[in-house]
Amino acid sequence: MTVLDVSLTVLPAAAGIWILVYTIKNYRNLRPRQANGFPLPVGKQITVRELARIEGGIRDLVRVVVAAHCVEPPTDELRVAVENNLERRVHYHFLVSGSRGDEEIDGYYQIFRAIAHIVIKRAKLEAKVEDLVTISRLPFEWNHKPHIFYQAKGTHGKLASMVLTGNQKNEGIAEWYERLLPEYAHTIALALLSDAPTPLTVTEEEFQELPSIESDVQEN
Repeated sequence: MTVLDVSLTVLPAAAGIWILVYTIKNYRNLRPRQANGFPLPVGKQITVRELARIEGGIRDLVRVVVAAHCVEPPTDELRVAVENNLERRVHYHFLVSGSRGDEEIDGYYQIFRAIAHIVIKRAKLEAKVEDLVTISRLPFEWNHKPHIFYQAKGTHGKLASMVLTGNQKNEGIAEWYERLLPEYAHTIALALLSDAPTPLTVTEEEFQELPSIESDVQEN
């Protein structure tokens, strides 16, 4: 059994799944509050090109988790952002629909592994591909829009996080994205990540201090 086989495991969490699905379905019906402290207001449509500039510009980015029905290959500016992030040891983890787990191993996920391999060789990183790119199978079908979870280092040694959600269901990469309000972002991230094969601790507090991005991204 390979490391990749071990990483492709089922995530157990019936209660967490229920909370996750309920939050996604009812997000639009919940009354939003004004978000502060980040250059991307809630509700702003973010194109894939803008997404690439944001993803590549988040300071002290630690982790990117993509929850989607399937994996799609990064192209153009998004691929450049992925390469640059892998070079600074940002970990990319994919959570895909349960029925597509085996298919995704031999699909576009291999492109991310190939990019990681190239970056490791080019930058002479002391790391394995599995240190930078991993994948897990959800215990249900992700019949929702793709969600991207960003976790970065904030002030005073604390974490700063946010979640972006796409506009298209059952896609790996959507046409555009928008940022979720902190309270809903935390609920979704908690349900997805707390019972992952390598559990990630997420707190409500880290969604109150949102990640900082480079000034040239903020101004455009």
